[in-house]
Amino acid sequence: MKPGKNNTATISKGYRLKPSTHNMVKKIQNISNSTQDKVVRAAMKLYFIHLKSNFRNIPKGEAI
Repeated sequence: MKPGKNNTATISKGYRLKPSTHNMVKKIQNISNSTQDKVVRAAMKLYFIHLKSNFRNIPKGEAI
């Protein structure tokens, strides 16, 4: 690692998001004192619930 860098070890999950989205995730992490994975999972869970309530074609399953 480079000197002065954060020494927290993270595992890359392959998220390919816009820089603005990464910034939003970081802000939510700071507010909720949570990890990036938990923030992204919570957002996806809420989005899935939103889609399920607005579109009838989405199959009901064990997605959550």
